[in-house]
Order: sequence, then structure tokens, then C-alpha cells
Amino acid sequence: MPSVLLAGAVQFALGSLPQAEQHLKKYLERDPGNLYARKLMACTLLKSHRTQNAIDVLAPALKAAQQDDLQLLALAGETYMQAGDYTKATEYFAKASALAPKAAELHTALGLSKLALGENDRAVAEMETAAAMDTKSPKAGILLVMTHLRLKEYDKALATVKALEKEQPDNPLAHNLKGAAYLGKNDSTAARASFEKALFIQPTNFPAVMSLVQLDMRDKKPDVAKKRLEAMLEKDKKNSQIMTALAGLATAQEQTKEATTWLEKSSNENPDALQPAMLLVIHYLRIGEKQKALTLAQKLQGSNSGSPEVLNILAQAQFANDDKPAALETYTRLAAMKPDSAPAQFFIATVHMAMKTSRQHRTPSKITIIAIRLFRRTIGSSLFGANKGNYEQALTIARQVQKKL
Repeated sequence: MPSVLLAGAVQFALGSLPQAEQHLKKYLERDPGNLYARKLMACTLLKSHRTQNAIDVLAPALKAAQQDDLQLLALAGETYMQAGDYTKATEYFAKASALAPKAAELHTALGLSKLALGENDRAVAEMETAAAMDTKSPKAGILLVMTHLRLKEYDKALATVKALEKEQPDNPLAHNLKGAAYLGKNDSTAARASFEKALFIQPTNFPAVMSLVQLDMRDKKPDVAKKRLEAMLEKDKKNSQIMTALAGLATAQEQTKEATTWLEKSSNENPDALQPAMLLVIHYLRIGEKQKALTLAQKLQGSNSGSPEVLNILAQAQFANDDKPAALETYTRLAAMKPDSAPAQFFIATVHMAMKTSRQHRTPSKITIIAIRLFRRTIGSSLFGANKGNYEQALTIARQVQKKL
């Protein structure tokens, strides 16, 4: 059994998560009380984005009153953070921080969980503590700046980032954050100077270029923005982000053909990358190239059968091509893959209504019934409001739906 545990640890280190899970599951069946194996299994499940399974694996160890295990408490905090249960995440991070009061990363994690709970003052205090402790790494300081930006405390963000800039003058991220703070203060000139400084330090810094592009567009200089992106593309000829940005620029100018060319090039130049192809499918659907969208979506599904995102886009393409039975089958597969997903059930209800079979559906799930009712009573009203230009009303209705889902 020790060799099985070692095999699990090695596979985890290599990133072979299914193999690691298989070995660790076998070991835990024989020795369920082994805390190291249990924590390693939880880490494996977290990396596989199976948060609830990770919580279930950690539960026995947490019930066993392992309140002095710093690693376990921090892992529990991270798991609940990923699950969106910020109250429990804060509880475990606080316990871990009490055991290691000088660990900057725990104060950072605690600050993030407090921020998610809306306890802004406590969040900032924890971030400041972490930044004061972590003088060698800029991570805590950067997160503190980002926290101030999120809270629209632009002067505080600027003061913090200037201190960070003194310690690391050649860090392009510091200049990008300073530019963001100046944008918050409506100082476009200073913001542009900061982004240009970041770009001078790192000529391929995409966030800095995009920030400058946004300023160019604000100044009604789309040609300058385009030249800026094309200049960066010359330095990195296969960069899908830049080509996508060029497509977005073309779309904003209602140059559909050029936007299509850029997105097709992005996908062709990066044939193994999923995101460019997904964006191309969405674009095809938007401009009415339904068959092209379906063909590409089917190709993606063949090589990414386990991706919920690909199934979703495939179902959209099938529905757009009026193949409702195929769309229903694909959405059903998506719902089986994500049984707790309300949107997936909503899509199924939508297709049923389009097929006029929702009444004949003998055993609809409770959430499907809710989805149908929501669609009839609220989504239609929301879309109607948006179409009529009443965006505030549409947004209010959409938020009500969001709460129910």
C-alpha cells in the first residue's frame, strides 16, 4: 500500500489527475484514516474542479477535530472558497491564520474571503497585514491594490501601487495597476503614461496594449488602436488574444467580414487551442453562418467530448440549425454532466417549449418546471423590455431571475 500512495503522489505531481485519483482512492479504501492521503485526494479533486467531492473527502478529517493541522485548515478554506461558501472559508482561514499569524498567504486568503462576504474593511486590513509581511514577493501588495480598485478607492490604490513601484520599478503589472487607478480618477493622460511605461518594459504586455486600445477608442481613434494591435501581432504572430481583439475592433466598426477573417485566422493559427475555435463558433452564430457554426462545433465536440462549454455551444448550433431533437439530446447530456446547473435545465425547458412538447414531458424535474415558468413569466418580459430600450426594467427582471436560479 505505501507504493500505491507514492504512485498517487507522483501522478499528482505530474498532473495526471485521473491516475492520481485512482491510486489515492484505492489507498484510502484500505487506510481511510491516513490524513496525508486524504489531503492529497482533496487537492486532486480541487484541481479537477470537483469541489463538492473535495469537501466530502475532507469532511471526516475535519470532524476528527484536526484543529491543529495548518495545512488541513488552509486546504479546507481553499475548498470552501472555490465552492462559494465564503462563511466557512473565512472560518477555516481564520483558524489557520491563528496557528500561523506570520504567514502572509493566510492573511491574503482570509482577506479574499472577507471581501467575498462584503466585509470590506476587514478584507483590506488582512490584505495590508499580508503586504507588510510579504516584502519579498509583490503578490500580497498587488492583491491589496486590486482590492482598493474593486472598492473604487482609487487614491488608496494609487498610494499602495506607488509604494510597490518603488520596490519593483521594472514590474509591468505595477504600472498597469497604476494606470487603472488613474483611469478610476478620470486622469486619462496619467493612465496612458502608465500603460505606455508597462509596454516599454515588456513590449508584448497584452493588458497594457488593450488598456491603450480602449483609450484610443475613447478618443475616437480606431485606426491608431488597430495599428497598435497589428504592431504587437508582428512581435507575436500567432497570438490569439491579439487577433480576437482585432476582430472585436472590426465588429465595433461594423466590419463583419474583417472580424470573421481575424477570428478564422486565430483559430487556424492555433488549431489545438479551444478558446479561439469557440469564439469563432459564437461569431458564426451571431452573423447567421449557422452551418459553419454547426460543422465547427461538431468538430470541437469530437476532440473535447468532456467539455461542458463545448456541449453548450454545440447545442446552440444545433438549435440554430433547427435540429431541435439533437439540441435536446446535447442539452440533456450537459445536464447529466452538471446535474446542479439551473441554466442547463433551463435550456432543456426552452427546447421543449420550442418543440411544443413540454406538456407531454411526463416526469420533468422540479428545476425544469421552475425554468419553464421563469421563461414564460419573466424572461420574455425582460427581452421585451430590452428590445423596447427599457434596459433598467430588463436588468431588474434579470436580477430577480438570477436570485431564483
